[in-house]
Amino acid sequence: MKLNATLYFTLCFSSLLVSYGGFSFLMGDWYSLRVQNALTELAMQPEASHAALLDQLDGDINKLIFWDAWRGESQALVATYYLHKASITSGEEQSRLYAQTLEVLREAQVHQPYGARLYVQEAEVLWRMGARFAEIMTALTRAQSVAPYDREVALLSFEFYLAHSTRLNDVQQQRLEDYLFRFREYRVPRHRLNMIIARSPDKQLACELLSNANQKIKACNGR
Repeated sequence: MKLNATLYFTLCFSSLLVSYGGFSFLMGDWYSLRVQNALTELAMQPEASHAALLDQLDGDINKLIFWDAWRGESQALVATYYLHKASITSGEEQSRLYAQTLEVLREAQVHQPYGARLYVQEAEVLWRMGARFAEIMTALTRAQSVAPYDREVALLSFEFYLAHSTRLNDVQQQRLEDYLFRFREYRVPRHRLNMIIARSPDKQLACELLSNANQKIKACNGR
């Protein structure tokens, strides 16, 4: 039986698409792993070396975007990269990078609507940009609703609540105290809690709450 020419070429084209799709997936995984490892390494290096390390990562980021721009996990890595770049720049370039980060994060949220840390990153970027309190709270609330006991959700929520303690409603105030007194339930290491309190503009509030509960933390010594 002769194979219809149109059917033949359709089958060949479909086979090529499947092959390309598999290859694209593998390449995406490869560059995703490379970028993830590089960002992990970056976090362990002194800040003075970050600019050079991020420049070295440019090529892999571009390849990750080319091969795997549609997956939420990869978009989150790209957003983290932009956020690191923004942290070592200033002025218009920083604003541009923050805008890029938000664009990538919001696209990632479409593909991964239950990715709590995508909303945490969004809240962090908005906070750095000086966005309105309500806008930052919207992103944080989404993160809390998706993963209420996630460590990164708890850490940023606690830091934001403590810095804006005078603007909290009763529910938010209760959450602030939960993060402070029940931090182990959120898998938050005590030293991370200490760091947040030490650098907070409203450190005094945390120290008073702890003192009233007969609890101590290093950041409040000699306050």
